[in-house]
Amino acid sequence: MADTQTLTQSRRRRAACAVLDGVLGDDDLLDALWMQHDGMHGDAVSDIIRYIDAVATRHLLDAATRKRLYEALHAALRRSDAELPIDPWPAMLARRPAGAGPATLPAQRPLAPPAWGATADPGAATAPALAQGLNPAQSLSPAWTGAMAAAMSAPPAAAVAPPSLASATGPTGAAGAATPAAPTAEPGWTPDSTTPAEQFVFASLIDAMAGELAQTHAAAFEDWRSGWQAVLQAQKKFAPELRQRMRDACTALAPEQPASARIASWLLPLTARQLAEQVHQVYVVLCEALGPVGADQVLTRAVKRVEASPAARVFSPRKLI
Repeated sequence: MADTQTLTQSRRRRAACAVLDGVLGDDDLLDALWMQHDGMHGDAVSDIIRYIDAVATRHLLDAATRKRLYEALHAALRRSDAELPIDPWPAMLARRPAGAGPATLPAQRPLAPPAWGATADPGAATAPALAQGLNPAQSLSPAWTGAMAAAMSAPPAAAVAPPSLASATGPTGAAGAATPAAPTAEPGWTPDSTTPAEQFVFASLIDAMAGELAQTHAAAFEDWRSGWQAVLQAQKKFAPELRQRMRDACTALAPEQPASARIASWLLPLTARQLAEQVHQVYVVLCEALGPVGADQVLTRAVKRVEASPAARVFSPRKLI
C-alpha cells in the first residue's frame, strides 16, 4: 500500500487537475502540475496562495481568475476521492514540459486572509458544485473569507485513494515464466465465474476505453492502437506465447469490434500488479494520442462505466490506476 505522503501528493495533483483543467491548455496544465509537485508541500492557506500566485504569474492569469482558483483549490483538496479526477501522474511522466525542472515557489507570504468578502460559512458556496461533481474553477462562488483560514486547519475528510503509480509498477517476475491457460471467454461475470475479478475488470476497462475513444475521438483511434502495438512489441517481460497473444489482441482492436470479442481477447492471466502496469502503458499511449486532458476524460468515463459491473464490486478498476 502506498504511504501517506504518496497518497497526499496524489490528492494534491488530482485536486489541482480538477481546478486547472479548463483554465490552462494541455501543456500549461502539465507545467502547472509539475510546479505543484516540485514546490507545494502543504495544504495550508499560505501554501495554496503561493502556488496559485506562481501559476497565475507564469501563465498570465488575471486577478479575478486568481481569486477564484484560491477558493476552488481549497475546496477540491477537501473533496472525496470519488469526486476527484484520475491521478495525472502518468501523463506528467510521459510529457513533462521542456525546462520544467524543480520549481521553487515564491517566499511564503503572511497568513493574513485576503479581504474579498465575508460569509459565516465559507463551505456553503462550494457545496452545490461539489454535490454535482462540477469543476470548482468553473462553478464556485467568488466568495473568500477570513473563516477559510480556520477551516484549513482541519484535516481533510478521510478518503481511500487508489494505489499510486509507484506501488503499481514493481517487479513482475522473470521473463519466460510459464503462462497459465487462457481464460475462457464469458459473456459476463458473476461471483461463480472462473475468471478472477481483476482480470475481467482489466478486460472490461480496455473495452470501455476503446469504446469511449471510438465514440469521442475516432480520428485518434488508430494512433492509439498503433502506439500501444509498438509498446507491446518492445515488451519482453512475459513468455513469448503471452506476448504474441497480447499483440494479436491489440491488432484486432477497431472501433467496430464487438465488446464481447474485445473483452474476451483481453482476459489475460496476469496478477493485479501486472495488469496495473499494462493500464499505465495504455494510458501513456493515450496521452500521446489525445493529450493529457483528453486522455484523462476517456479514462475517467471508462472507469465509471466499469464501476457499474458486478466484477467491480469485488475488484475496483481504480486499483489498476
